[in-house]
Amino acid sequence: MEPKYSRNNLSMTPDNLAVIKRTRLLIGGSNLGMTIAKQALQNGFENITIVDGIETADEPENDHFREELLSPEQVKEHIAQLQEVNPEAMLTWHRGTMEASLFSEVLAGQSLAVNAFDDASNVPMQFDRACNDAGIPVIHPYNLGWGSLVVVVSPESLSLETIVKEGELLNASKVVEYVTSYMKFWGKPQDWIEEAAREYRAGTDISKAQMLRASQLVAKISTHIAIDIATGNNVKQFPEFYLTKLEEDLH
Repeated sequence: MEPKYSRNNLSMTPDNLAVIKRTRLLIGGSNLGMTIAKQALQNGFENITIVDGIETADEPENDHFREELLSPEQVKEHIAQLQEVNPEAMLTWHRGTMEASLFSEVLAGQSLAVNAFDDASNVPMQFDRACNDAGIPVIHPYNLGWGSLVVVVSPESLSLETIVKEGELLNASKVVEYVTSYMKFWGKPQDWIEEAAREYRAGTDISKAQMLRASQLVAKISTHIAIDIATGNNVKQFPEFYLTKLEEDLH
């Protein structure tokens, strides 16, 4: 195994590493997306495309959480940070307004995707639809205070649109509502998720900081799932999900 990946030799075979290095990973959204990209690079992914600042003609539901378009200088800084992790990686960055019909051009040749777009518009839903049409599985990561939630959708699974009413946006609140209802039905209520969701909807600076606490955790889980998908291992797909609360391991 190559020296830069030697720390992974207890959990990854050389054959699996070769597959991961060939896998083309598309990440939508640069906020949480950057954290996931760094984790992916550390674990052997060497072909990563990031798409950010995407807008559509629809008005945003919540400007407070709308993802700002990075300047060319900021993009260069982000790419430089990723190249520090692996200078040999192939990195591509798409920024700016993009009509939904153009998603197919970005998706061409991609193996799997991460939908980490800010959810103040219908972009996450349109991204999922485009990935589904292209036969690409999609990982959805969500920060939940000291915990994380990850949902995987694919052409073989149910769509997250099944939990959204007509005219509504696909956003974290809708997914959290589904998860909390699911857990309550099975006698495992998760009050901590509802508390995190309330702060998220409040849109305060405090809630932003709280949602960032689990970014490393959700990035690691998302990368682990990406590895499993790339190497042909079974993963939970929606309506199932991955739910982790860090505090459970600390008390």
